[in-house]
Amino acid sequence: MASSLTAKVERRDPLGNIAMMILKNVLSTASPSDFKRSSTMKTFPRYPRLAHAHSPRIRRIGIAVAALVAAAGTAFACSDSGPSEPPDLSGTFFGPVTVVASGSGRAYVILDASGAPTNLGVALTASAMANLPNDAAEYVFALPSQAGSTPFKHAAINWAPQGHPPPMIYTVPHFDFHFYTITQAAREAILLGDSALAAKMARQPARDRAR
Repeated sequence: MASSLTAKVERRDPLGNIAMMILKNVLSTASPSDFKRSSTMKTFPRYPRLAHAHSPRIRRIGIAVAALVAAAGTAFACSDSGPSEPPDLSGTFFGPVTVVASGSGRAYVILDASGAPTNLGVALTASAMANLPNDAAEYVFALPSQAGSTPFKHAAINWAPQGHPPPMIYTVPHFDFHFYTITQAAREAILLGDSALAAKMARQPARDRAR
């Protein structure tokens, strides 16, 4: 056991190497009177003198070296632990429930381990497809707080049972999914009869005007 422990210290710890070199030097220069022979010599086959030292000088040096080896091992254990791993922030997080027809839905965001969003959507139960109204309807979804790093403020699903223009394209029953970068209150403040809004809606990007 002593030999294997020594080999481990010599391989991995510079301070342990120094301690063992000091101990070997002391043992090699000690006088015969510092040791006594006994039948227990086989306890340390690699360093037999270590088992039979009885001189106060040898014992004091041995204790000092042993303390140095122990300190070196502690220092190595602390340095080998390395920096702590960052917390895992990954997960799927849901906003509050919104009733949809006979079912319900929730907005959700998926974050990776660093907390960055990778997916944003709306999850619906199967019963949300049952008993949809005959008239157009809108279902608004608040986003979970974990979606705060995205540019979006809320989401909405619009149910259009008769469709809407242009004809022969969207004139069939369908859902429209919208994700807004403004709050619901700001969106509701937009009035279609506002003359300023009409002027803004008439403007087109330069590329579209050139066509």
